[in-house]
Amino acid sequence: MAIATESIPARDVVDDILPKLASLQSFVDHTLTNSIRQQNSPEQRRQEESLKNELEMELTIIRMNIDHLMKRYEATFSRLGVSRQVCSPSVELDQAEATAIERLRQLHQRTRRLYADT
Repeated sequence: MAIATESIPARDVVDDILPKLASLQSFVDHTLTNSIRQQNSPEQRRQEESLKNELEMELTIIRMNIDHLMKRYEATFSRLGVSRQVCSPSVELDQAEATAIERLRQLHQRTRRLYADT
């Protein structure tokens, strides 16, 4: 029985997925870390520390899968770097990569909702 695969345009990985990953990493490294430091409420501090730990673990897994995708399609992504064409070839995602990309999108939306005012 064949395993269903999902594909995504390589341009979407470069223009959407990688910036979301960088944005979330920056959020954890800077915004959330600073918020924890400035927190007066021990309960709020614990909640934010727990969120930070959760996000760090998730981001590690997501990054490993995105790195795997980038290595598998290194030539495709290299060609995109020199070409700004809108239409790009699609890359096939394995199940772990597809899950990681979906989880990244969910985390990005979640943190935007939680910290919309920061």
